[in-house]
Amino acid sequence: MNRAEKEAFVANLHEKLVDSKFTVLVDYMGLNVEKMTELRRILKRSGIELKVVKNTLMRLAARGTAFEGLEEHFMGPKALVVSQADPSVSTKLLIDFEKSNPELKVHAGILDVQKLLRPQLEELASLPGREVLLAQTLQCMNAPMANFARVLSGVARQFIQVIEAIRQTKEKEQGSEA
Repeated sequence: MNRAEKEAFVANLHEKLVDSKFTVLVDYMGLNVEKMTELRRILKRSGIELKVVKNTLMRLAARGTAFEGLEEHFMGPKALVVSQADPSVSTKLLIDFEKSNPELKVHAGILDVQKLLRPQLEELASLPGREVLLAQTLQCMNAPMANFARVLSGVARQFIQVIEAIRQTKEKEQGSEA
């Protein structure tokens, strides 16, 4: 790669780091080509991009971004996982792949502007996805209204049952008079 190509690559990577919702730094030392291709394929299905980047170029691209805070991890062969997708899904995919392929090591990440280390990434991976959380929130919001509607319908139901009982007793009284 000549100097102009490197500058274009760094500028492109800088843009991705600025626009990214979630970025993770992984060590891929020991992963063979087949495993790396498998990882790329798994991540790409969820709209997540994996880029192998030289540390010097990564340092240049990280300047002025939240990712600059992870500079102490820019040693050895590293790859960037850049995601606009749900962070819990991205992390879950990486942690699951790491379990079956111990050569991959998830180091640290940036969620919006917050630095996340390995324990925080594991915690993030244990969270349900965005859709599940939204459904649970809607269910919690809907439950009081549904319970209130049941209570109101119960009052109306009891009122109708009382009216029906009065009607039946009146019919019996009229039937016994005749």
